Amino acid sequence: MRKLQITLCFLFVGALSMSAQMKFGVKAGINNMMASSQTSEVLNKYNVITHQLEFVDISNAYNVGVFTKSTMGYIFFQSELLFNTYETEYKVRSFIDDNDNPSVIETNKNVNLQFIAGVTRKNFRLGVGPIFSYSLDFDSPLASYEFITDKSRALKNGFQGIIGYDFGMFHLDVNYTRLFNTVGDHIFYGSEDSEFDSKISSIGLSLGVGF
Repeated sequence: MRKLQITLCFLFVGALSMSAQMKFGVKAGINNMMASSQTSEVLNKYNVITHQLEFVDISNAYNVGVFTKSTMGYIFFQSELLFNTYETEYKVRSFIDDNDNPSVIETNKNVNLQFIAGVTRKNFRLGVGPIFSYSLDFDSPLASYEFITDKSRALKNGFQGIIGYDFGMFHLDVNYTRLFNTVGDHIFYGSEDSEFDSKISSIGLSLGVGF
């Protein structure tokens, strides 16, 4: 998969240096984020459960940014630089003190760099490519719990496929995105992995205006 991402990136860069019909524009969209709910348990040195952490939900993601699209015959290359934000929700349960299973909301703010290559015919586009997501701001109240260690990474990646339709200056895209990281992969109990393994994917709709 990593070799495929590198290949597609080079194809895109090469396309920019060739004679092609190119458009620049702005776009905005929304993604229905999907990940399965899951629980993880914290054990003390006597293998007694002290806390339970539950991943509850992930919100929709909202995107806004700029794009370029170049077309050569039946081939198109597209790049996007988008600001992206969404939230994840957890519940924390303690077996050693009183609490009311408080909900904890994490806020994710990222810049996504996306490359897409594919075929176009009669205003329709079908393409696939890598996505690189860089964290601008990650706010996790979970870090305030003494048994939790936050090992979040700044850079994450994945891939996406799109079906698009162009009408005049407008560009409508339906996309499927799959990230390679998992929900809660930044959460450790000291040096122990929390073992959350629910994959993150999304189905999105975006509208761009090209010039």
